Amino acid sequence: MRRNRGIRARAMAFRRWLVLAVAVLLTTVGCTPTSFLKPKENLLYRAELKGVHAVEPAALEALYQQKPHTTLPLLGGTPKLWFWVQGRRTYRPEKIDARLQKIEKKYDDRIRAAQGDSLKVVDLFEKRERRRKDLVLRKEKGNFLMRKLGEVPVIHDSAKTAKTVDQMAIYLAGKGFFRGRVSAATTVRDRKATVVYSVTEGPESVLAILADSIADPVVATLVRADRDALKSQQEDGRLLREGGRYNADLLSQERTRLDALLKNHGYFDFQPQYISFLADTTKPTQVRLTTIIANPADAVHHPVYHVERVQVVADADRTRFGLRRDTVAYGNVQYLAYQHRIRPWALDRKLSVRPGDLYSPDAANLTQRQLSDLDLFRFVSVNFSKAPVPVDSARRDSLVARGVPQRGLYAVVALTPQKKYQETTEAGVTVFQNLPGPFGSVRLRVRNVFKGGELLDIGLRGGLDGQFPFSIRDNRAILATQLGGNLTLSFPRVLVAPPGFDRRMAAYNPRTRLTAAYTYTNRDEYRRSNLELTYDYIWQRSPALQYVVTPFDISLINAKLNPEFEKVLDDYAAVGFPLKRSFQDQLVPSINFQRIFNSNDFAQTRDAKYSRLFLEIGGLTNLLVGYDRALLPLTKPDTLPVFSFVKVALDLRRYWKLAPEHFIVGRFNGGLARSLQSASNGGLQLGTRNIGVLPYDKYFFAGGPSSVRAWRPRRLGPGAYHQPDVVTKKADGSETRRAEALEQPGELLLEANLEYRAPIYGFLKGAVFVDAGNIWTLSDDARPGAKFAPKDFWREIALGTGLGLRFDFSFLVLRLDAAVRVYDPTVPDGESRYVLPKFQRAFNLGIGYPF
Repeated sequence: MRRNRGIRARAMAFRRWLVLAVAVLLTTVGCTPTSFLKPKENLLYRAELKGVHAVEPAALEALYQQKPHTTLPLLGGTPKLWFWVQGRRTYRPEKIDARLQKIEKKYDDRIRAAQGDSLKVVDLFEKRERRRKDLVLRKEKGNFLMRKLGEVPVIHDSAKTAKTVDQMAIYLAGKGFFRGRVSAATTVRDRKATVVYSVTEGPESVLAILADSIADPVVATLVRADRDALKSQQEDGRLLREGGRYNADLLSQERTRLDALLKNHGYFDFQPQYISFLADTTKPTQVRLTTIIANPADAVHHPVYHVERVQVVADADRTRFGLRRDTVAYGNVQYLAYQHRIRPWALDRKLSVRPGDLYSPDAANLTQRQLSDLDLFRFVSVNFSKAPVPVDSARRDSLVARGVPQRGLYAVVALTPQKKYQETTEAGVTVFQNLPGPFGSVRLRVRNVFKGGELLDIGLRGGLDGQFPFSIRDNRAILATQLGGNLTLSFPRVLVAPPGFDRRMAAYNPRTRLTAAYTYTNRDEYRRSNLELTYDYIWQRSPALQYVVTPFDISLINAKLNPEFEKVLDDYAAVGFPLKRSFQDQLVPSINFQRIFNSNDFAQTRDAKYSRLFLEIGGLTNLLVGYDRALLPLTKPDTLPVFSFVKVALDLRRYWKLAPEHFIVGRFNGGLARSLQSASNGGLQLGTRNIGVLPYDKYFFAGGPSSVRAWRPRRLGPGAYHQPDVVTKKADGSETRRAEALEQPGELLLEANLEYRAPIYGFLKGAVFVDAGNIWTLSDDARPGAKFAPKDFWREIALGTGLGLRFDFSFLVLRLDAAVRVYDPTVPDGESRYVLPKFQRAFNLGIGYPF
């Protein structure tokens, strides 16, 4: 007892000292040093905006000619400036100069001594520059504290404040506030300047009348027809509309749009400089806007260009003196190569630039993107040059009759091939409960396997993975052997399609993918293997939208259990937990469909949307069951479970960008999985086949690092079900008790997340989040409270909240989330479900963002 009191006393003393140390640190870095300032110099401590209502404050803040110092939220102070001042105290540029001179003299002497040995001279030059690089950086930008942690002092400059006022006034006029006013007032206290920019936006000006002044009648007809087409859409697609607010940014976008429109209709020589806008602002709040498109000097029309010849150079990076490339004609296109390693018809499917077509940058860009997506070429370029001979205009009488000059272009598609073979290796070690587990993988990609642009991927992986034993006899971690391999063959086309289908679908980058994958797991409790065969069709409707249709997906699962573990699974089944079914030999045939839309980039830096719709139907290939013995001789066809089911999943995400690196991210994740087999509806029942159940990996689960983070992975729910503790006795008679020990599958998933992300310091970023959700079963279940009830389900939605840290290294994001339970629907009756005071916390470590 005395020992416990001593430990508590030391803990209390440590906490007091820790609080005192944090307070001293915050007080120190929270101050604003000014002792280094010269007379009449003041720090720019704060800049404020007032009177901004209609325009974006962030846009005006971006016009600051001087950015104020970074301050601590709530506490004030300038910690970065404090670090810079501390670093400056130890900064000695004269010592850096001396070291630079010493290094330069040392290597200059060595370089002079090595004259005549060019390789050694080059090596010495490189070594000298490497030694100088860090010293030059330290001389120009200061030492570590000054560069990495510090912030250069911002001395208030009244001239830059005046320039900021002018820039803001120009910005307001560009947004339609022609009578807007901006002024600045500066106050100084303790040598810290605060600048307040007062903005009076005034009345906004709207576009009252839109007019055109287009010299070329053919161009005028094209522009007006395009405008009418945009206006007739369900949602008016015009950028400039009567009644809309005047906006200089929209004028710039309209100029870009018109330039692209005309170039995509053959106007190769057209330039944005031909387009201008005249705004009549004589009326207080109305603008008469005239779009002007001028002609070339001394010309009545802009010339129109057609593609006269297309050449594809398949080995543009190679030059063989004395040899000429062989030319093969296919589909009115010339294919040139010293040796034709890829068949012309395979490339022809990806060409959107064809002889006789009007010049179009969109067609050239599509061709470039389609060829790049083949992963056969390092570089792809599409270049145009003017044809030296006037074209035969007989085919284009309609334009000639109107006096439009007709000219020709030569198109050259230059391809630089990739290496045929590419090998990727990976190795590492994971640590689980102080138990190291090595892993490794090898991947070989073979390009252009059958000379039709095919890709063959061969992958092997293996490792030891630390895990808790399922038997839960103690808390020892064990190592499980994981082995696997996959073979994937991808075709840049649809394998089975009617004639001409590929060309009609060329803009969507159609692909066919065949995959065979094998996974083997060996643990103390069981050995399990999974052989999966899939056949996929993939379409890329746009860079952001992809469709995947899998008409054939079949998995054959084989398992061998040791008797002790099989007894544990039987005990689980007694409480309604169907884990044993995932370890039975089983056949899972299915077809599935996916629609994926993602307008974000890899690093998630945009205001964007994401959606994924997944639909899977299992059991439509049950005809295979009758041929089990012939097709699957290693299985027992009279006992092999074959499942019929339907599964739908929907994942919706929205990324709201509040400011650079500041985001609010919302997510909804839902799904439903239902067996199509039952004894009452004539479901299939052969031997011991499962009726009315799902394959284990087709169930939904809740809880974990990408779900409701206050619960352990896959342990939440279903519904209001309270999972009893698992108690096992050891050989010595003692007991081991584990709460929420079992994974909990469900057939219905509803989940929502809301997260605010913001930078903290450098590569360290933070997050505040709220998670809600649960899973349910759709039919009666042995677990009380698990079934979904429309009237009561909202009472069974779990709620958690927490804080997170993200270590963003650009190439890798490490994530640590700490969450606590707020509302726990699984709390037994008679106890409060609001469990925040209990502080039941969970920590989640992961790679990448959770969503």
